[in-house]
Amino acid sequence: MTKYRIIGGNRLSGDLFVQGSKNAALPILVASILSASKCELHNVPKIEDVKETINILKVIGCQVEFDGSVLDIDATGELIHQVPDVCAQKMRSSILFAGALLARVGKAEIALPGGCEIGKRAIDLHVAGLKALGADVKEENGKLYCTTNGLKGTHIKLHTKSVGATENLILAAVLAEGQTIIENAACEPEVSDLIMFLNKMGAKISGAGVGTLIINGVKKLHPAHHSIAADRIVAGTYLIATAMTGGIVTLHNVNPRELGALTTVLSEMGSVVHGGNKCITIAGPERLKAVSKIKTDIFPHFPTDLQPQITAALAAANGTSEIIETIFENRYAHCLELNKMGANINVSADKRVFVIQGRDKLAGCEVTATDLRCGASLVLAGLVAEGETTVEGIEFVKRGYVDMAEDLRQLGANVVS
Repeated sequence: MTKYRIIGGNRLSGDLFVQGSKNAALPILVASILSASKCELHNVPKIEDVKETINILKVIGCQVEFDGSVLDIDATGELIHQVPDVCAQKMRSSILFAGALLARVGKAEIALPGGCEIGKRAIDLHVAGLKALGADVKEENGKLYCTTNGLKGTHIKLHTKSVGATENLILAAVLAEGQTIIENAACEPEVSDLIMFLNKMGAKISGAGVGTLIINGVKKLHPAHHSIAADRIVAGTYLIATAMTGGIVTLHNVNPRELGALTTVLSEMGSVVHGGNKCITIAGPERLKAVSKIKTDIFPHFPTDLQPQITAALAAANGTSEIIETIFENRYAHCLELNKMGANINVSADKRVFVIQGRDKLAGCEVTATDLRCGASLVLAGLVAEGETTVEGIEFVKRGYVDMAEDLRQLGANVVS
């Protein structure tokens, strides 16, 4: 079925193990080709973007076995440098094969990446950084053509903190000759997880999480086992869902420190949150309170990937709130769909500021997901809406959540997929 049907009104309660991180798994899968050996990954989420990445790995010459949440990748054979267009155009993380293939085989050919239509995904930082490392990069007919006679370490200062560019340059630099310094590097936990995996393979990378990375190139990498970190966005989604329904839920396999910006907001809205050892418990109030302002920003600030979900919560909260979206200029489609459910959300002309007047009740109806997090927000709204909500376009949701419907059912929600 391509839709979810939700009957609202149930309080969420219970315990849930949080899946592995989408945004950590994808670059780590790409990084596995650097070892020219076998790697074993655990806690890998069975989501659509992971499946597409596996397809790319197989096409370029890797042997892959996926059993449950354990993924074995054998990259010992000769690899080809062309990434299939149909796969590259489905997700923006495909661009990471540029850095990895340059490091492994000295060339890469890849279509410009796709993904959810929530804003521009400029690749100028990727291109400039790869060129600084010694690659020749050309863009022609919607493709990148990258070659090198040998990557060499250099000093790179990113003018914007970019997760994707930071990861791509790390992948290119670990096997480069000499030392690479990346200033203004992204500090997201998913970048740190990639670095941890590469260091297990024998890379020499320091500075994870502090903004300046020092990468001393090595001649080769060896096999490694690694467990993917928990998905903080999935965890945040379920924390918001619990708060909205006035429930009590404990999430396991999470790092509470990574969710600090969200839990601060949820506490301000009236929830009680307690972080433990790899777990976090939340108890929601009878009705959430509005907050004056939320501004999305890079980690450790409020994540853009939780903006649509918190918008859904504020749509049913008591009072008026304002959200400022600073990352993606087109991340507002969920507002239009929430308004169909009776929400009162005014979107500014530049699509960056949302003024939300909380409603006593939302009403179930047919709505459509236009991207991954939009879909999550509509499901959450359905949990508190009167009557039945039908969410179309759940193929977007499956790009980031292993089985959102089953997770919510485990916590007592009435969701049919």
